[in-house]
Amino acid sequence: MKDGVQNTVRLYEGVYGRMLIPGERSGNIESILQRLVDLLREDSAVSVTKIVNTLEPLLSGVLMISIAIVLLSLMLPLIGIMNSIG
Repeated sequence: MKDGVQNTVRLYEGVYGRMLIPGERSGNIESILQRLVDLLREDSAVSVTKIVNTLEPLLSGVLMISIAIVLLSLMLPLIGIMNSIG
């Protein structure tokens, strides 16, 4: 402790931390921890789904643009060759 300030580590958000206190006092800490595991699993699944739903269209757009650039780089010289032939 430095100047009366205590360093704390926040392992859980406030809502989840408040669930632990009554569970510990009542002796049902295992069931509360299982419930916390389920809630945290659902929250992380929602977060991952949001990230994937954001990145997937972005990556598809980048891939389409890169394919268009490759196709243009192949077709433009061919058009030049065709014009010089005929």
